[in-house]
Amino acid sequence: MSTLHDGALSLARVGWRIVPLPPGMKAPGPKDWPALATSDLAVISKWWTDQPEANIAIVGGNSLLV
Repeated sequence: MSTLHDGALSLARVGWRIVPLPPGMKAPGPKDWPALATSDLAVISKWWTDQPEANIAIVGGNSLLV
């Protein structure tokens, strides 16, 4: 597990909804990112297994904290 993967899981465990960001980017790829944001640990693990270098964005409404 990568440090980013661990970080994503830690944020989700305390209730933050997150989405992955493509490596080196500060904006999510999919336009429906507010709907994709989740704190579901299984979904987050899949995202970071598929793309271990993804950055983490915390979603609050229609805003991101990168």
